[in-house]
Amino acid sequence: MEQMYGNLQKKTIAKTRYKFRKGYLQVSLREKNEVRGELMQVFGTADKAYFSQLLNKGIVNIRLPHYEAINHIFARRGITDVWTTEEV
Repeated sequence: MEQMYGNLQKKTIAKTRYKFRKGYLQVSLREKNEVRGELMQVFGTADKAYFSQLLNKGIVNIRLPHYEAINHIFARRGITDVWTTEEV
């Protein structure tokens, strides 16, 4: 990804969107509410609409503590294939 400024070229840093929906879809129905509650604690929210937005749209350049906490939540349930990524 490059931007042109006159004759100068400047490389820009590509942003990445991380989506944990792939892992969430592997959670059993019996555990969905518990997992959602744990994930909402990671993000510090009680707003289900905000959680839904994170689940469906993903997180741009996620912070490492959030990434590790989400991986841990799914790993405790035997789910290791959690993420999909895309450039923004």
